[in-house]
Amino acid sequence: MARPSEDVIPPLTFSIPGDGSDRASDPNKWFAERFPEAVERYGPAFMVGSWTDPFQQTHVIPAHLNTDFFAGVLGGDPRLGHQVVYHSQEARWYYYDPMVDAFVPTTEAKLELLLSNQLIRCSQACGRLVDVRPLVVTFREPVILNSIIQRAKAMLQAESSFFMGKDGHRRFIDCRYIEPTDEPSYRQFVRKALVARPDGKVTLPDAFHRYYQFCADNQMQPLTRSEFKHLVSEVIREEFNVGLRHDVPGRSGKQNHGWLGIDCLDADGCHGSN
Repeated sequence: MARPSEDVIPPLTFSIPGDGSDRASDPNKWFAERFPEAVERYGPAFMVGSWTDPFQQTHVIPAHLNTDFFAGVLGGDPRLGHQVVYHSQEARWYYYDPMVDAFVPTTEAKLELLLSNQLIRCSQACGRLVDVRPLVVTFREPVILNSIIQRAKAMLQAESSFFMGKDGHRRFIDCRYIEPTDEPSYRQFVRKALVARPDGKVTLPDAFHRYYQFCADNQMQPLTRSEFKHLVSEVIREEFNVGLRHDVPGRSGKQNHGWLGIDCLDADGCHGSN
């Protein structure tokens, strides 16, 4: 049997089964219809390439992903009341849940899964002239999804007062509401777990360890170590009029950052040992 001439056989293209409805000729169009504000702010979802086959049909391939666009997509659709924020003080992601009317913690893994699902849905909606391999394979690689998450941390970072004060937002964590007017964990720690003592000393590592345990005991979300150092230092200065030093001897005798003139209390209210 004679074979067709090689020059009339179009290159292999890939598609993914869909329901046949809402077919898109360009993946950028599919995302633009769903996230118009992200397109207006950050540009189209992909840089696309195209080529024309011997039958004069134009094929499209999404060649490069717009990281800024997809980081913006993670922020949610304000038209629907969706919102996702990154709280750098806790190194934690939150999304607004209308069911509880509060912001609820989520994880990077779940956000990556959300992005992955959007790419799959787009690939299912694309017509046969769209090469969906990058949508299904390349752009869903962990390194690509993680790069979007890291960009989103800067773009969606909440202000330090986002969960604090009369204009702050409340959270719902471990089946418990945390009101924006509640005293922050680091202030509670200073007030309840530290005491003035002339010969006392507390190193920064010991203070953070005690603080972390204090938050666990009281079902509170702890700060990151860097935020703890900054915020607790301010409160300790307010409460005890002592500043952060660089020459406080630790358990091994090595000098550390810390404070003199204060001490930690154990759970039973006794002075801790440093």
